[in-house]
Amino acid sequence: MTLINKKLSTLILSLAIFIISCTGLGKYPAGHRHVTRFNATDTLLLYSIDLYARVPATLKNDVISLIVDITSPEGKRYRDTLSLPVPGTAVHGISSKSGRWSDLKWRYRHGVNFSQTGNWSFAVVLNDKEEDSPGTGEMGVIIRKR
Repeated sequence: MTLINKKLSTLILSLAIFIISCTGLGKYPAGHRHVTRFNATDTLLLYSIDLYARVPATLKNDVISLIVDITSPEGKRYRDTLSLPVPGTAVHGISSKSGRWSDLKWRYRHGVNFSQTGNWSFAVVLNDKEEDSPGTGEMGVIIRKR
């Protein structure tokens, strides 16, 4: 491969990556359910539960409205509708910006135990009642032993 062909190939590849990075590729529409499953094996352990979302860096909203839909192993459903703050600048432990996305994290519950063992399901979705609800990147739940 000649030096000119190599430079041209590199230029074309770089241009394609740049164009893809500026599109909505990887963006989920409002109404998309992000599901996290968790197998609770001990009802005495305490856990911290956090929510995270990747939103467009250009988001102008002060809050993001999420619905958390929890299903227990026996099929009981619990639902929370939350309005969570979107900081304007990166705040340590709450958000970080990475170009076209802002990564946000919120404490949902701290020091909780699961009432029964088995598979729990946590579905997170943007509240579609928000008229200007933006699409998001990945969203979900982080469950850690305390």
